[in-house]
This record gives sequence, structure tokens and C-alpha cells, in this order.
Amino acid sequence: MTLINIRAKTRFLLGELTSTQYSDANLNTNINQWYQQAIEEAVLSSGDWEINGEVATTDLVIDQKEYVFPTDLIQIKRIEINYDGSANGWWKVEHVDMREIGSALSNTDVFLGKNYVRVFDNSLILLVNPVTAVTAGIKIYYSTEPTALSADDDTPNLPELAVPYLYNGAALDYAVRADSSSDINKFSSLLEGSKQALKKHYSNRQQIGNPKIKRAYQAFA
Repeated sequence: MTLINIRAKTRFLLGELTSTQYSDANLNTNINQWYQQAIEEAVLSSGDWEINGEVATTDLVIDQKEYVFPTDLIQIKRIEINYDGSANGWWKVEHVDMREIGSALSNTDVFLGKNYVRVFDNSLILLVNPVTAVTAGIKIYYSTEPTALSADDDTPNLPELAVPYLYNGAALDYAVRADSSSDINKFSSLLEGSKQALKKHYSNRQQIGNPKIKRAYQAFA
């Protein structure tokens, strides 16, 4: 279902509102907020399937331990680091809880091995000081936030059965704005049903079909 169809469905459910009563701009904003939440629900429910998958890279810098994650990251799937630049010099790294590190983090080098890193706020923290500069030496596989729907023919990266989550959510936003108790109750119930259908689809995806993986390589700061 395209964005123009989602807008039309939302207005229809609210009593065939006009674009003056519920503008395209306001509808797009609300639809995209629910689209964001839908993708997050899909990622959390999907298990080992990748939803909105991306692979981002950045350069490994000598003596630099902190690297900022991509701004559109929702969930990390895997991190690999190449410390020496060789073709097969990649290490699969795991996150370690800072509370489990016995040494003082303020020391120059906290060495737990090259296959451990910390994740702190929006940054990846290495536990060893890189001694070699490696172009694209850090690689992160992750699930990304969705690209906002803007053009009339834009289509959300969701199965059709999950699209009601978007228009029921946008309808609920209008009902809250209009302070309509009956509509708030109605669309809250419809939204919860849409949410459960979305979660059921992604939690059972391994059994019902092949994943739609969208992957691209990009650099991150």
C-alpha cells in the first residue's frame, strides 16, 4: 500500500475526513512515526532474521578507541574488526559489560583480547589501542531505522498485513487530538490488534517464508 493509499484509508476510517481536516503534512508525520515503531517492533520480534539490514564501515585509526555508531542504528547484529589490514585479518568481536572488566578502564590499555569491545551510549569502544591504520577496518552489521515515506507512491518496507498498524496509529493520533473518547477506544483496540499481527508475522517468519533483506554498504563517522 502506497503512502497516498495509507492517507486515504486513515481519513476513511475517521469518517471520510478531508485534507483540510487532516492535512497531508500532519498525516505524513504521524504515519512515519508509526512506521518507525513498526520497524522497531519487527526488529525485536524477528529473532535471527534481518529487518532493514545494513552493513556500515569506518576506518580504524591508530590509537583511537572510540568510534561513533551510525545515527540510524536500531539493533546491532554483528561487529567485525580488521586490526592489521590483511585480507583474512578479520576478528568477530563480542560486547563486554564494563562491570565485568577487572582492570581500571582509565588505564592506557585494558586488554581482554581483540575479540572484545564495549558499547557505550552511541559509541563503540575498543579495548586495545589500534597500532595500524586500516581503511574500512571496522564493519557493523545492523538493523536500521526506516527511510521516511514522503512521495505519494512511497511504500513502507513492511508486509501488507502490517500496514494497518500505520493507519490505525495515525487515526488514533487524530482521535486524541479531537478528544474523541469513542474513537480513542476504538483505534487503541485496532492498533493493538495490528501490533500483535505484526509481531506474530515476524516472530514466525523463519517458518513462513524467505526474508526480505535490504543491505547496503555505507561509511559511518
